[in-house]
Formats: sequence, C-alpha cells, structure tokens
Amino acid sequence: MGKISGLLSGKPVDKLLTQEMLAKENRRKIVKLFEEIGKSVFAANREIIHERIPNLDRTLFMKFAIRVANARADYLILALDIIDDDKRGSADDIENLAKARRTYEELLQAFEATERLIERGYSDVG
Repeated sequence: MGKISGLLSGKPVDKLLTQEMLAKENRRKIVKLFEEIGKSVFAANREIIHERIPNLDRTLFMKFAIRVANARADYLILALDIIDDDKRGSADDIENLAKARRTYEELLQAFEATERLIERGYSDVG
C-alpha cells in the first residue's frame, strides 16, 4: 500500500492508496505515455513524408495503382501461360514467375503503405 502526503490546493493530504488505486494510476500514466508517443510519431511521419515526398497527388497515386494492377496482370499471365501450354514449366519459367510475384507483392505492399500514410494524415493528397 502506498501513501500520499503533502498539500493539495492548500489543504493537507494524507491518504493511503490501495493496490487497485495504484494500478489505476499506473494505467493512466501508461495511457498518457502512449498518447504522447503517438503524437510524436504522427509529427515525425508528417514532417519527414512531406519533406521527402512533396509531390504526392491524385495523379501519382493513380499511376501507382495502375502499376500495381499491371504487375498483378504480368504475374497472372505468366502463371496462366505455364498451365495453358499444359506443361510443368521449366526452371526458367518458374523463376520468371517467382520474380513477377515478388515484383507484384512488393509494389502492392508499397501501395498499401501509401494508402495508410494518407489514411493516417501523414500526407495530404491534392
């Protein structure tokens, strides 16, 4: 059990705190800490992203979406070509398919990260 002694608004305070009260105080401090961290993360992301990607606009965002769609189509065309010829696919075919998949997945991840930064307000899209 903790104890608080001192003055509060000019009045003497001498109060014993229960474990539950201490736990509530700790939770309050933790919530406040995370709120402060969240504000700092937001400010850092907004400042850095605005500085390093100043030209993010609807045209660039749509260009990005089109590139992801093309990468998806490239990947699927290669896959369908392997099965369309009723062949197993040579080692080169499979390697090309894997490269196309990685390209698509990386572009998709980057596109989704761009969506998140807009949703979180790290960047304004003009």
